[in-house]
Amino acid sequence: MIIILLLLYCWAVFEYPFSIDKLKTIKYIIAKTVYYLVFLFLTFSIIRSKRDLKKFIYAYTGGLFIGVFFTIILHAIDGFSFENINYISSIIFVNHVYYATVIGIGIPLTWFLMKTTPKFSIKQTLYLKFILFLFLFALITSYTRGSWLALIICIIFYQLMNYRKVTLVIAMSVILVISSVAYLFTNDNYLDFASDYTTTIFHEGDIEGHLAATYSMKDVSGMERVYRWVAGANMVKEKPIMGSGPGTFYPEYKKFAIDRFRTYVSDNPEQSTTHNNFLLFLTEQGLVGFFLFASLVIMVFIRGSKIYNETSDPDLKHLTAGFYLAFTSIVICMIFSDFTESDKVGSFFLVSITILAKINQWNKEGQVKSL
Repeated sequence: MIIILLLLYCWAVFEYPFSIDKLKTIKYIIAKTVYYLVFLFLTFSIIRSKRDLKKFIYAYTGGLFIGVFFTIILHAIDGFSFENINYISSIIFVNHVYYATVIGIGIPLTWFLMKTTPKFSIKQTLYLKFILFLFLFALITSYTRGSWLALIICIIFYQLMNYRKVTLVIAMSVILVISSVAYLFTNDNYLDFASDYTTTIFHEGDIEGHLAATYSMKDVSGMERVYRWVAGANMVKEKPIMGSGPGTFYPEYKKFAIDRFRTYVSDNPEQSTTHNNFLLFLTEQGLVGFFLFASLVIMVFIRGSKIYNETSDPDLKHLTAGFYLAFTSIVICMIFSDFTESDKVGSFFLVSITILAKINQWNKEGQVKSL
């Protein structure tokens, strides 16, 4: 897992001379260097025991609790409105998608930390139960569909880990994705999913209307994603091997967009990108970068499940599950957003992989000692 991460970094550096915007690419490389030094190498060096892992989770969830509690208070004053959650959460968390995604990280960490807490530690148990309840409530009232889905999939993946079926499900998922993409681009079938500019809406006054618009494919945020995905696919046709260069999707994608998919928010003043991390790697870093990133995600899913089942210490096994499911939640959200470069989510993407690698090292050291 660590080797693939390093290969991803090396590929980004190698792409620099071929980038269409070298300034953006060098900024990307500098940011990646800082991220790797802190969230990969520093994390790997300072986490030395199960006790350190517990301290780390307490620190992370404690800080998250403060931000979430503050946001909930503001949201409560506003009557937990659907319409204003994006603005309210943006005070600390950029927007409601980031808000929900970091909560999705905190929930499995808190749940499995609680499982490692001794029964006689009543204060710690009550504290963790309160935080867990707060996180669940905040996730529901974030009105973020991707994070709701991520929580459901985390529950499913926990069962798959215990029954050792992760590899099978990942293989089936890869086949499904490849088949779906092949169908969409055969005879330009993707054009059948073009939105109607005049009928796409943000919501119809409440969350029920928002979900109804999603189901009927009239939700503007969903259709805007399609607009950018189609543009991204056209970018890949132009430069399939090397891509446009790390950090260069915006504003390059507008040259490849199809007006038939345009929505009334396509001007994109916030300069956001693909809303899909896999496609982002494909457009910016070509097939090589995409295959490295996809291989990394698949490797973590499969190897992380094995690490979980190889861990004999009950408490450490619970902590392994917490980080594994935090990673799972991030990846599901990455299908609908792009987080690998963000400080609040991209950082923990690296941390979760690093922790799983560290636990794998402990397991191997324990096996050697037992011999």
